[in-house]
Amino acid sequence: MEHVLELLVVLSQVLLLIQSKTIGEYLAERNEVLEKEDQSYLGSDLALTLEEIQFNQVLMDAKFKELDEAFQLSHFPPSQHFFLAKPQIEASTVFQIIRQMPKGGNLHTHDLSIVSLDWVIANITYQPNLLMCIKPTDENLIFSWLPFPSNPPNCDWLNVAEERRKVDPVVFDRYLRSFLSLEVSDPYDTYPDINRVWQKFFKTWDTIHSLISSKPILRDYIWQAMTEMLQDNVQLLEIRTFLDAQYCTNNVTCDPMSSTDILDFFQEISTEFSSANPDFCGLNIILSRSRINDDLEDFPSWLASIGDYQKMYPDLIAGMDIMGQEDLGTYLVAYAEDILAIKETYPNLEFFFHAGETNWQGQATDKNIIDGILLGASRLGHGYAITRHPEAWQMALDQNVAIEICPLSNQVLTLVHDLRNHPASVLIQSNFTGLVIASDDVAMWGGRGLSFDFYETFMGLAGRDMDLRLLKKLSLNSIEYSALRGDRKRQCLMKFENKWEDFLSSYISPVD
Repeated sequence: MEHVLELLVVLSQVLLLIQSKTIGEYLAERNEVLEKEDQSYLGSDLALTLEEIQFNQVLMDAKFKELDEAFQLSHFPPSQHFFLAKPQIEASTVFQIIRQMPKGGNLHTHDLSIVSLDWVIANITYQPNLLMCIKPTDENLIFSWLPFPSNPPNCDWLNVAEERRKVDPVVFDRYLRSFLSLEVSDPYDTYPDINRVWQKFFKTWDTIHSLISSKPILRDYIWQAMTEMLQDNVQLLEIRTFLDAQYCTNNVTCDPMSSTDILDFFQEISTEFSSANPDFCGLNIILSRSRINDDLEDFPSWLASIGDYQKMYPDLIAGMDIMGQEDLGTYLVAYAEDILAIKETYPNLEFFFHAGETNWQGQATDKNIIDGILLGASRLGHGYAITRHPEAWQMALDQNVAIEICPLSNQVLTLVHDLRNHPASVLIQSNFTGLVIASDDVAMWGGRGLSFDFYETFMGLAGRDMDLRLLKKLSLNSIEYSALRGDRKRQCLMKFENKWEDFLSSYISPVD
């Protein structure tokens, strides 16, 4: 018996010896895991050219420098609210590089908050005959171009130019900006929860819509939107717009524009701008509807009208969307029967649903993710909740449904404080193929173009060693998953590649 015990002790020691690792084996396994992760993120399969390798060194040197400084100082822009971090971002070398980099398309924007507020205030609010008043119902500022506006009632209408002359113009313009923007110096106190910030959001939309409600002003505004995107090296723009919004043909008598008048306007300005700017790939419109207080009664006829308009304007209208604060709005399942039926009559009608813009799990809101995919969406707006739904995640991959990630929008609207914790960081690391980066209502948080969201993605959502391959893949995705089709998509890709080569040559010396 004693010998048996001794044998068992010896055998156990042998087994421990066999199972134990040497430091060399441990390091080899560690390196293998890290290498697999380094080759599994979005874009990691791209092969860089010699020129791109040269530029990548410049880019990553700047990235490592900023990350190392932030790690030591615990002062990292993506971890702070954008309203507080914006000056530091603008001073960033990485941001300056990204601004000059071609970024393809911006596929998730809204016409009521797409042009920088500096331009809006300087070029629209200084127009003659602009009136303003504070609505008695909600104390929100609205504008009018009519000499004697009738809506809303009981408003004390004032001439903007005369009011500006009474005070310091700088102070007055700051006052106007407070109604056009969510910007505040204390965002966490002012907007302690999602409902509070959305209340301000809707008021701001109301103000901006009243300001651009005449065709001459709207023309300058949309032209400037495309100009600012092109200046930010964005070559394609897709705008969500409410077709039934009230626009006037002029700012004197306010003859109302019909739906086709509005679509003709967008078609003309897109054609004119693209002709004047050959690097621009064009403008697409996603016709939208609010899910807030939606009684659904006219939804089938509205949906059919979108299908008709898409046939009339095939190179302009991308498809349709249902948008607005999801937690308090009508859920996609309520629209399902009509959406499924409309595909029989309009099989080419595409859907770009806002879905999963929420922190809840298992509620009706985040189930919009599942419904959006089942209803045939081409892209999901935000898709913030998708990582909580592995089945939907896999369905999106299998059906090639893209997710429009809007990092700054998610932060400003209080879904996430520290962008390093954004769920899209998991999608990037796991090579979710259909990711695109977009700016949403960029002007409302004092931004411009798409570069701020690209910066936050590259520095905050992405890992330290994720490099040019990620940025290039995101840019290519924005064309691949756009509403462009056939020759238009091929031509846009060629324009992007030409801009990409010019961009690289501006940073590196020629390769022999």
